[in-house]
Amino acid sequence: MGSTCLWAIALLRDRAFTYATIDAELRSTADPSVTRADVLVIFGYQSPSRFYYLHLSGITDDVHNGIFIVDEADRRRIDDGTATPQLADRSWHRVRLEHDPSTGRIEVYVDGARTPALTAVDRTLGGGGVGFGSFDDTALIRDISVRAGLAVSDAPPRPRRR
Repeated sequence: MGSTCLWAIALLRDRAFTYATIDAELRSTADPSVTRADVLVIFGYQSPSRFYYLHLSGITDDVHNGIFIVDEADRRRIDDGTATPQLADRSWHRVRLEHDPSTGRIEVYVDGARTPALTAVDRTLGGGGVGFGSFDDTALIRDISVRAGLAVSDAPPRPRRR
């Protein structure tokens, strides 16, 4: 993955999805002074070097608060990079991520908004596994729901332990 290395990741084991809507409540537990604290939603996971992820943070810059792809190289941003920071406090936030690999559409809704906070279109990887993680911080995740089309034969390999 180049320099894109997830510190902590949890995947729904042995499941790959043709499309997915992921709902969860997320909350960073990092010190509030850490403006770059992050929580990740991983989707389209095929291997440790091929997956998409949503990065929620208290700032928006080249590598924070966006939708990214890792495809046998360092991460690459695939949204427009102009979204308002979505994790600027330590409150619980309701997040919905919709991914349709057939069209490449990725939309992220936060706290019940009717308009997506982040959007992207990318058909590089297709479907895959889903999960959560963080680069440098800790977070809490609760009330998780995944509505998806299951492609059993495409179950992603389990990540290697370090």
